[in-house]
Amino acid sequence: MRKLFLPIIAILASFLGSCSDEINYTLSNEAIITGFTLGQVKRTMHTTGSDGADSTYTTNYSGSYFPMTIDQLNNKIYNRDSLPYGSHPESILASISAAGSVAYCIAGEAEPEWKIYSSSDSIDFSYLLTFRVMSSDGQAYRDYEMKLNVHQQDGEKFVWQKIADNAPFEDMQQTKAVFWNNHIFVLGDKYGTIYATTWNGNNWDQVSTTGCDAAEVRSLTVLDDKLYLNTKNGKLLTSADGTTWTAVSTEQYITHLIAGGASKLFALSNNEIVYSENDGKTWIKDVLDSPTDWLPTQDLAGIYYSLNNGNQRMMMIGNRAPEIYTQDTTAVIWSKLFLTNSNENLDWMYFPTNSENTYTCPNLSDLSLIYYNNQIIAFGGKPVNGKDQVAYNKLYISKDNGITWKEDDEIVMPFPVKGTTQQVTAAVDSDHFIWLICGSSVWKGRLNELGFNKK
Repeated sequence: MRKLFLPIIAILASFLGSCSDEINYTLSNEAIITGFTLGQVKRTMHTTGSDGADSTYTTNYSGSYFPMTIDQLNNKIYNRDSLPYGSHPESILASISAAGSVAYCIAGEAEPEWKIYSSSDSIDFSYLLTFRVMSSDGQAYRDYEMKLNVHQQDGEKFVWQKIADNAPFEDMQQTKAVFWNNHIFVLGDKYGTIYATTWNGNNWDQVSTTGCDAAEVRSLTVLDDKLYLNTKNGKLLTSADGTTWTAVSTEQYITHLIAGGASKLFALSNNEIVYSENDGKTWIKDVLDSPTDWLPTQDLAGIYYSLNNGNQRMMMIGNRAPEIYTQDTTAVIWSKLFLTNSNENLDWMYFPTNSENTYTCPNLSDLSLIYYNNQIIAFGGKPVNGKDQVAYNKLYISKDNGITWKEDDEIVMPFPVKGTTQQVTAAVDSDHFIWLICGSSVWKGRLNELGFNKK
């Protein structure tokens, strides 16, 4: 402990001056802060009214939800989890436990103005502060640097950034983006020539491919470290580098690959769902809980993702032929659950629509799926049943694994993409960014909270 400066002794004296001379005291030389808890914190929230106008309102929350760390070795006090965006640190009560008397001042001032701590007086935490605890015997003190961290960005806000206006995807008839081998990989069909494109961190590297003529680009699927796709005439192709493709020796006619997961490939084949456990060489018919009439025949997309409970799911979405099913207005959705601690092969489940569920995904053309922040996002072009709707106008988000689909207030389609006639595809990278590719324009965005450093 360091010796006590004279100006601080006055604080200690104020506590002792009223004590009776007839009582003997044994004063301690301890000086340590053992607990630090914030009281109520005011927060300004932003919202959008029904007329589209922005407005604000104020609310309060308990600062105890954000524990303070006391680093006794380095004499620092701070919160590992920053207070939410919009919090007001300039007037907060604090509950401090200490061995000794506590005062504080703004850190770094040449002539600090010390204030005696009181649990009933608010503190301005918008500054870096020094908290000084003084031993009751007046012989020692200890200083703590105190910093209250507050998020400077709204964690609930999703921000798009346009990163390219000259991307090489203009006039593509089909595109499919995946995150593979730690980079964004895009396969595209331009007038019959299939191009493989990767993002190198600064720009796009694009080369023509070999061995994948007549590729159904939208069937591009990742399984482990390899890529797979099927051709328009039912063949299965694979590639280890994305540019050179070879045919898989199989007798199975592959209508459309769904996704890869659980060390298996899943596909539609002759109005059935089949899977392969040996990289597509042989296939097994899977079990469905509903008639095959409800299987999609076009605009198919699939994803495989992990659940918070450790299990996994695969989802398939698509449309039935509009010339046959003229009354269809929603996409058909199927899902399969994989239990981590069981080898049981569960049925594919069809999610029927009914009058009680008004939140459905329309039967959009060129449907795409991505999994982002524990939710599924679907988007596509105009509906296949001819309804007058702008292409790529909305993002449909499901937080219950495909049962209901709603628009979100924060994650919305970039305005310049709406109504485009270009092909649109998307993928999510390991830094939680969504890459949205629309012709020669590329957009990149993520929820702010997913970019915050984890303490």
